[in-house]
Amino acid sequence: MVLDRKTPPAFKTINDISFPWPIEMQLHGSTPLYVLDQGNLPIIKLSLLFESGSWYEPQNGVAYFTAKMLLEGTKNKNAHQIAAYIDYYGASIEIIPRADYCSIELVSLSKHLIPMLELLAEILVSPTFPAAQLQLLQHLKIQEIKIEDEKNSQISYKRFKEALLGKEHPYGYSLTAADIQAVTREQLIAYHHEQLLAGCQVLLSGQVTDQNIQDVHGYLSFLNLQQASRPKHPLSIQPPSKISITKEGSLQSAICIGKVLFPKTHPDYLAMYIVTELLGGYFGSRLMRNIREEKGYTYSIHASMVPLKEATYFLISTDAIQEFAEQTCTEIYKEIKTLQTAEAPLEELTTLRNYMIGNFLASINDPFSIMQRFKETHLHGLGQAFYLQFYHTLQTITPAKIKEIANSYLTLDSLTEIRVG
Repeated sequence: MVLDRKTPPAFKTINDISFPWPIEMQLHGSTPLYVLDQGNLPIIKLSLLFESGSWYEPQNGVAYFTAKMLLEGTKNKNAHQIAAYIDYYGASIEIIPRADYCSIELVSLSKHLIPMLELLAEILVSPTFPAAQLQLLQHLKIQEIKIEDEKNSQISYKRFKEALLGKEHPYGYSLTAADIQAVTREQLIAYHHEQLLAGCQVLLSGQVTDQNIQDVHGYLSFLNLQQASRPKHPLSIQPPSKISITKEGSLQSAICIGKVLFPKTHPDYLAMYIVTELLGGYFGSRLMRNIREEKGYTYSIHASMVPLKEATYFLISTDAIQEFAEQTCTEIYKEIKTLQTAEAPLEELTTLRNYMIGNFLASINDPFSIMQRFKETHLHGLGQAFYLQFYHTLQTITPAKIKEIANSYLTLDSLTEIRVG
């Protein structure tokens, strides 16, 4: 059959975004287990979520290194043996410490789930936190920070967070070499015992069988729903500021502009998300068309919302040609002002809707991606209704509503600007 390349495929409107949702079960000790049995490949992903991110740590860096050291040695295996064991079974284990939580992600062939569960239980229950491995990880992290601090974009983003919430807040601080050097093995042992496994939730996705579920019950029965006492870190939002840092020899200026917004549970979150996409969330957005396509000041510019448990960052970021940094900022503010003073054309809004719906559907095309979408709402106390509301809001939002949201939350004098270059 010869393809007809002269006739494009018919355009179809998406009228439904329903998709499978995990089933809630329980492990022993009331630990929640969420199961999504989907897919046609014998692969399983197991995610463990713990309330042990940097929000809970007694000192900067303790949560990060406690999590990262789990793969560096147990009572029965050293770091090399753990790595070789994972490689032998063609699996992967990734440990991701974040501000609000820590996640451990295991991906394995279904037939190798039991040996990987055995290893997972071992690294969670009996890590030894070898002093030599801790020193190595500390050295590597310090070198990583030194490299980051040579990059204007990294400096700009770190200073942006600090300018919004201060260096002392878990959402505002970035690890320093001094923080890292101050972390001790004894602190990691204590944090593992007191906090690391708190508030556990288990997510299981892929081609899941009843036997797989029984195996998870059997090997992870030691996990208890030990509720973590969430420390109080009041959001002391700093006054808007403009900070310019000169870096000799820079060919580009890294720019971050934004503010602290409400958490994901706020009634205006979805409308603000749509406004953000219109402004700078995709290739055809206003910032891209103006500052990249028409002016040529930058290769890429992006607006995004970064949701955390108790707040959200609104952020516009770009690396602009050094001599056009001032003009770039001017054009960013100009585009925001246009959102506030003129209603978006219906044709532009239709294009945005089609892009956002298509992008969303592409993000739920396999079981692991669906579980990721589940996690992104579940950690904020939300459910599948959030995505149905997203679809409804996207289909019904009006140019007048977009203008209203921009005026409510993007007043120019509320924005912090960081420029490095």
